[in-house]
Amino acid sequence: MREIRNGVYYTYTPSTKYKSNLLVIKLIAPYNIKRASIRALLSRLFEDGSEAIKNKSILEKKLADLYGATLSVSVQRKGNFHEFSLTSSIARPKLLNDNTDKLVEDWFKLIYSILFEQNFDQNNSELVASFQREKQMLLSLLERDKDDKANLVIEKLMERLYENAEVYYADGLGNEAAISSATLGDLKREYETMINDSLILIGVHGEFINNPLEQEISNWPLPPRSSNISYLDNYITTKLIEEAVTVEKVDGQQTYLALAYYIPMAITLRQKILTQVLNGILGSLPNSVLFTEVRESEGLAYSICSSVDYSRHLLIIEAGIDGEQIETVLSAINQQFNTINQKLLDSNFLNEAKLTLLSNEIQSRDSQAVELYLEFNQILKPGIDFTFENYHHIIETLQPDDIASLLAKVKPSIGVVLKGCEADD
Repeated sequence: MREIRNGVYYTYTPSTKYKSNLLVIKLIAPYNIKRASIRALLSRLFEDGSEAIKNKSILEKKLADLYGATLSVSVQRKGNFHEFSLTSSIARPKLLNDNTDKLVEDWFKLIYSILFEQNFDQNNSELVASFQREKQMLLSLLERDKDDKANLVIEKLMERLYENAEVYYADGLGNEAAISSATLGDLKREYETMINDSLILIGVHGEFINNPLEQEISNWPLPPRSSNISYLDNYITTKLIEEAVTVEKVDGQQTYLALAYYIPMAITLRQKILTQVLNGILGSLPNSVLFTEVRESEGLAYSICSSVDYSRHLLIIEAGIDGEQIETVLSAINQQFNTINQKLLDSNFLNEAKLTLLSNEIQSRDSQAVELYLEFNQILKPGIDFTFENYHHIIETLQPDDIASLLAKVKPSIGVVLKGCEADD
């Protein structure tokens, strides 16, 4: 990537591998709940248009006129940082019987309008109505997430783990209070901060003929900024606590379980891949012990899986179970840590997991977006070799003793069970 001015980076990956051209813009800033909520609202207003593109219907027509171009704006928490991402794709003009230069020019004009011509006039009744509508829709989305017991059990797990200190577990949308209290004035101030102060990564992928992309982007009104953001040490403080599993009754028939385990902080790429392999054989791969033993062999779970939260150095196990078998399920899950040690004695067990993860890695990299994200890592995670060749080398060198050693350092923390009950129970 090239720094076109302080804190603003650009990369272009020429390619004819895909049928589309892709543009990704990331604006990254330190995380706080209010900022996350306001940026979440901004992302929705961006998808509604701009001062020149008056509403979503007009925006959709313009995208359709560009041979079905796409535009999406999203937000995400990444550890201690918040990412605001604008992504747009367009058919490769060379594949179309059209004026290719004009098509790309119109596409970039649309992106420019969305990014730099936002309107925050509180006297504009149409804008105020749109803002209130998007605010209500975002609040409804958060409410629906709580209605989903699989999401709710994770939220309650994090509340217990961080003793209700929400800043440590809130996600990319912030929270209801910050969304409800947000004003257009708040959005205007955060928008200006975002454009002027955030770390900005701009990636373009595809085929462009006679289009001075870098010159065009260099002329965008993005002033130099002193943003110095790195994901190399992007970890959220997690206190080591160990408490009994709590059981809470909820309406419904199914029971949901979530367990948190502390896992050593994965700092190097080798440590992260080692953690990925352990997670794979525990619960994320189709032939994992949680799936094959707890669900298939013993029939104790409707669904069960594990995942890793690298920024919090947590391993999370989630399951949908029968509410009358909670203790039996907990015992069976704990037993799987011993099962892994036994299965590691068979070299084929680890090799099969490695091959599956290598196959998954190959497939995941076959993506324009992923190719750009790997370029972005040059800035966010400098000095790390993210090539597939290095990934392949590291995973091939991992031995059963490496897995067993890491497994021995995994420590149980807390657990939450939402036990489904009839309303009158």
